[in-house]
Amino acid sequence: MKYLLVDDEHLAIQELTYLIQTIEPSIQIESAQSIKEALGILLTQSIDVAFLDIQMNDESGMELAQHLQAMVHPPLIVFATAYDDYALQAFQVNAVDYLVKPFKEEDVDRIIHKLQQRLSEKGEKLGDVQGQEAMLALNTDDRIVMLEMNRIEFLTAVAGRVEVHTDQAIYQTRETLKALKDKLPDPPFIQVHRSYVINRHAIQEIQPWFNQTYQLTLQNGSKVPVSRSQMTEFKRQMGID
Repeated sequence: MKYLLVDDEHLAIQELTYLIQTIEPSIQIESAQSIKEALGILLTQSIDVAFLDIQMNDESGMELAQHLQAMVHPPLIVFATAYDDYALQAFQVNAVDYLVKPFKEEDVDRIIHKLQQRLSEKGEKLGDVQGQEAMLALNTDDRIVMLEMNRIEFLTAVAGRVEVHTDQAIYQTRETLKALKDKLPDPPFIQVHRSYVINRHAIQEIQPWFNQTYQLTLQNGSKVPVSRSQMTEFKRQMGID
C-alpha cells in the first residue's frame, strides 16, 4: 500500500509520515510539496491514498483533487489541513475524510482503518471488472494469440501492419489499429497518435516535446509521441492542465 502526502510544509509531511508509519509500518510514503511534483508521482507510480493540504502557497489541494477525479482509478483522498471550513467542498470531490492540523494520533489511526476498509472494497470490485475482459484475441499470420491486456504496453502501425508490444514479446497482425483499439478498454488504452495506441499504465515518463507536444517513455524504454491533435484528450485522460 502506498500513500502520497502533498503539503508545502516539510515539517507537516514529516509529522504525518511519522504518525502513519507508527500506526501501520508497512505503508510506503511518497511526498510532494507542489501540485506539479504530485502529478509527476501520480503519473509514474501506483498511489492508493493521497493526503492533500488545501492551501499551499499559491496552489490549492482542491484543484489537485479535481485532477484526481479524472483518473480511471483515482487514489482515495483525505484532506489534511489547518482549516476546518472546507467540509462541503471535500464531500464534492468524494474525499474519504478530513484531518485537521495539528494531527492527533487517534484521528490518524481512525482514518487509516477507514482507508483500509475502502481499499479492500475497491480491490474486490476492480478484480471483478478486470476478470470479465482480461484477454485480447489477436489474429497473427498463422494462429490466434491470446494476450493478457494488462501486459500490452502499446500498439503501433508500421508498413501496413500493426505491431503489438507486450512486456514479453512483439506480435504482428494485419488487423487495423482502429479495429484493435475498438477491442481494448478505453481507458487505460489511449490513442496518442494516428500510429500509436498506448496503455497508460505503461507510461514511465512524460517529456515536453516539439510544438507543445509530449514524448512518452514507456516502461520497456520505448519512446512514443503524442500528436498535437491528441494532446487535449491525452491531458484530459491523464489529469494534466
